[in-house]
Amino acid sequence: MESIAVKANLAARIRDALTARVLGGQLTPGERLVELVIAREFGTSQAPVREALRMLEAVGLVESVPHKGTRVRAIGERELFESYVTRAILEEGAARYAAAHAFARSPAAVAELRGTVEAQLASAREGDMPAVARHNAAFHRRIVVASGNRTLADAWESFGIESRGTVTLTRKAYDVVEATRQHEPIIDALAAGDGETAGRLVREHGLYFARLHDTGPESWAAQTLGE
Repeated sequence: MESIAVKANLAARIRDALTARVLGGQLTPGERLVELVIAREFGTSQAPVREALRMLEAVGLVESVPHKGTRVRAIGERELFESYVTRAILEEGAARYAAAHAFARSPAAVAELRGTVEAQLASAREGDMPAVARHNAAFHRRIVVASGNRTLADAWESFGIESRGTVTLTRKAYDVVEATRQHEPIIDALAAGDGETAGRLVREHGLYFARLHDTGPESWAAQTLGE
């Protein structure tokens, strides 16, 4: 009988494997994910598979349809645009508070942020896009968690930052190294305790990615951001 810890580890491993297949195109929108088949592949019971699918549904990669089971979701450009806009608003608030109450008082926390950006830059130069998405999510998560606002952090986590970031990396052509360097002035502002500047910069950073997905017949940015 599988222990709780073993089930959790299996669920995470299955989640990561299925995420890679969805983002890599091996699993396509509308394709059904059968618990029993996946369980046999990974040599486990259906319980960890069910938990993995629940986690994937929470970040919007799959959806459960009554009487039809779980299927891969199509992630549209409008959805990605709106998620980046909302993230930008949340992260602006987080950065404003975290600057004065966390990073300005902790050189170690600032050093961790800088280390994360260096790792992201190295991955970008190597063309390792999954690692870029992972380090990017870690960077933004550190700022959000440092705000001390659990409700904000829970809302932020619901966006599936790493998986949706990977979607952007695979769909859009942009300078990944330059985009990563946008983190550097954010860190400088946080280290200086300048919440206003940190908030503005992190918001502009998020809206940069939102605009990459602004592909509607009429500009969504014009409609929602007044541009």
